[in-house]
Amino acid sequence: MRENEEDFEEEWEERPKLSKEEIKKRASEKWEQSKKDWTELTEEVYENTIEGKWVQKGPYLYKKDAKLEFATYIGNDYILTGVDENGKPVLKKKY
Repeated sequence: MRENEEDFEEEWEERPKLSKEEIKKRASEKWEQSKKDWTELTEEVYENTIEGKWVQKGPYLYKKDAKLEFATYIGNDYILTGVDENGKPVLKKKY
């Protein structure tokens, strides 16, 4: 066995063995925390509008000033050239 493989084996053996009950308990705790996080997100209604600050990253157009940032796929044929007076994104075909 090579030296790196021995180090890997030692690291792997150092992890404590968990019983099935402990694994289930940890999974349950993570699930409960996840439910709390989703509850916090869904308590407030997010009204995303088209108007605002937009940024293009590759084929995606991101809305940066929304409470809950989101993106939409515009493809590789379009480029964001700016926003109009109403804050709506202005796209131009590349070709």
